[in-house]
Amino acid sequence: MGSPVYWHSMTGQFRTLLDRIYESTYKHQLKGKDLYFIFQGAAPSSAMLEAGSYTMGIFCRLFGLDYKGMATNMREAERLGTNLLK
Repeated sequence: MGSPVYWHSMTGQFRTLLDRIYESTYKHQLKGKDLYFIFQGAAPSSAMLEAGSYTMGIFCRLFGLDYKGMATNMREAERLGTNLLK
């Protein structure tokens, strides 16, 4: 999943997606799946990154997903990508 940084946070559309998953009758199908979060924008601050990681961690705990981490640049995405190949 991913979101650009918008007004110091995730976009409204992305938060709406999270809300709709929360209300979905199919949310149980997420259990046990891996989740990687891409959070990209113009120089996100450490507070923005902490908030994004916190939100996704809570989301994953709610639905039994395995949160694999967040990438905010190409180097981090490549690091997370190596986990996909294992």
